[in-house]
Amino acid sequence: MKILVGLILVVGIGYGALHYGGLLSFDPAQQGRDAKAAIKPGMSWKKVVSTTTEPSECRFYVIQKKNLGGQEIEITKAGPFMPFDGKNLEDRLLDESLPKGFEFLYKYSADVQFLVKFDAAGDVEYIGDAPTMKDLLDL
Repeated sequence: MKILVGLILVVGIGYGALHYGGLLSFDPAQQGRDAKAAIKPGMSWKKVVSTTTEPSECRFYVIQKKNLGGQEIEITKAGPFMPFDGKNLEDRLLDESLPKGFEFLYKYSADVQFLVKFDAAGDVEYIGDAPTMKDLLDL
């Protein structure tokens, strides 16, 4: 009997802590939709990070030169995603070594993921949806 009363008490305290701590109402998908709505074209990358959170990943756009039919052409290509490093990004922007810009990937849930593309100055060009696992499985 004492064990049952103790168990009920522990469950009650745990539920109260979760309820009043806000963990029962935590919705990462809604948090992602709110973050996406808060980002506007023209915002600086620092303003985006302070308004939302640091992105999960970042990638840089690079210029590749290819020889096509005897002519050298430049192709802009997105590099691989890598962990976000604010210091590295700031240094590269100061060195002006990102002429084609960069992109943040925000992952909030399996359904809510989006990309924020920045220009060479570090200002938002556009916000777009990233393909999610749900999109890949919906054939």
